[in-house]
Amino acid sequence: MKDNASEIGKLGHLEKSIGIRIRTYGGTLVAIIGPRTQKTWVIGSRIRGKHAGQQIIIAPSRIAHFFERGTKRTRLQKFVEPAKQSTEGQFLETLANEIRTRIEALLK
Repeated sequence: MKDNASEIGKLGHLEKSIGIRIRTYGGTLVAIIGPRTQKTWVIGSRIRGKHAGQQIIIAPSRIAHFFERGTKRTRLQKFVEPAKQSTEGQFLETLANEIRTRIEALLK
């Protein structure tokens, strides 16, 4: 996914914010893949206008869906779907390893 996201945006913040987290919800394992919500970058401060002096903060998790789906003014730049197709086998292997470790932890 990071390879596909590296082409989007000027500074590469979307690529740097992508992560994976495996959670258990009601006994079901769920993999959450995408931009992390805690990742933000300050790229400067505003110079003019009523917000002069405020920091300019980039939060890729708030704008990633615009890249994936596009808007009426910007073309779509898919990064999730191609990554999903190219790494499906690796994902299943990682998920199987995680399930195995969780089962071993429960049996001990």
